[in-house]
Amino acid sequence: MTGNGFAVQGGVKINLPMIAAGDALYLEASYSRGNLSYADSGFPTSYTGQAYLQGGGTTTATYDAVVGPTGRVTLTPAYSGMISYEHYWTPTVRQGLFAGAVDVKYSGAIRTAAGFAAGASCPTCFGSVTFANGSVYNPFSIQYNGGIQYDIGSNLIWSPVKDLDIGIEAFYFRNQLQHRQFDVNRGAGFLISEDDNWRLRLRVLRDF
Repeated sequence: MTGNGFAVQGGVKINLPMIAAGDALYLEASYSRGNLSYADSGFPTSYTGQAYLQGGGTTTATYDAVVGPTGRVTLTPAYSGMISYEHYWTPTVRQGLFAGAVDVKYSGAIRTAAGFAAGASCPTCFGSVTFANGSVYNPFSIQYNGGIQYDIGSNLIWSPVKDLDIGIEAFYFRNQLQHRQFDVNRGAGFLISEDDNWRLRLRVLRDF
């Protein structure tokens, strides 16, 4: 059985000229099912075209759809929200403050099937349990482990001339996983359920 992915998104911009000319507040939210890139895409990391979203020692599986143990295709749901405020300190210097979150979750049946697959591939790994029928289960696989990623950041941009932006941006993001998993940096003997990271970038943009 197959399904068609879809997504909805909405946003609003509120101009705040009473604070400074050009100031604005942005609010945005989205929901997708089978189209994760619509719920989250862009810096610091993107769900688009990746099997996993990695941040430090955690890894969030980011599949648009999953074939479950019954052969049914399940479209992955995702939610996201963002708030951003842009302030002009001078006509040529502006700063943005922003925060957001994206939530990707997988069903219990999908997660259970992944646990049995992990146990079969590594029956001696920490946490593996062998049942009377010979099947092996391990709950700590990175496969189909969803969760929430929170992020917050700021930028400071100088535009000395029209259509030229020079600035710096800093992001902090934190992963909180749906289940504990093996630390992707330290291996199968170490468990982790949350992690955080910092990203910095220098920005030079010229529009023509």
